[in-house]
Amino acid sequence: MRFLVIAFVLAGFIPAGALAAEGVCINNDYANLRSGGGRQYEKTWKVFKYMPLEKLEAKGDWFKVKDLDGDLHWVHKTLADNGTKCAVV
Repeated sequence: MRFLVIAFVLAGFIPAGALAAEGVCINNDYANLRSGGGRQYEKTWKVFKYMPLEKLEAKGDWFKVKDLDGDLHWVHKTLADNGTKCAVV
């Protein structure tokens, strides 16, 4: 019974999408983040190695990510992974 109460309370405070999100880090010297999942989309930000991002979804060779400010971008999957250690200075 106690478990059900805790689960119910947590479910009210944690959005379902947050449970599926995964942290990734840039593993290349730099990466261009884009407004969409492809090279034809506008560059929105140039980030450097070890930048942490939250992976929201994968579409083909691209990850939709959220940065620390909550802005949404896309990054090629070869430039970000969850095996690289992250840091923000």
